[in-house]
Amino acid sequence: SRPDYTNDDRFDGLFLQIAHQTQGIEPLLDTLFSFLRRKSDFFSPPGGGGDIETGSEAAIAKVNEVVKKHADIYLAGKRKEEEERLKKLRLKQKREAEAEAKKKQAAAAAAAEKSKEGNDGVIEMG
Repeated sequence: SRPDYTNDDRFDGLFLQIAHQTQGIEPLLDTLFSFLRRKSDFFSPPGGGGDIETGSEAAIAKVNEVVKKHADIYLAGKRKEEEERLKKLRLKQKREAEAEAKKKQAAAAAAAEKSKEGNDGVIEMG
């Protein structure tokens, strides 16, 4: 079984240095694919045989597969963050509504108490 490299941060420093030197995502990707083209068999046909188009098509398919996997991971993380944000917001709103209801209840109780004290059955005649 292969290790999970989807959250491997061991090479972050190296990639940050490359990103800084290349000054952008596209140049960083150009550097990566240039390396794969020049120093590996990434674009060669699988199994070393077949026509050269097959190798390029397989490389493109693999890149698309990996990009999709990481896009899905990114989107799932953003959805989870948004769910957490909304959950906290709803909890805050609930607490505020409960506090407001308690204030109103206390004010109504105080008004009722004051009304009782002022209404002792005596009618004042000016």
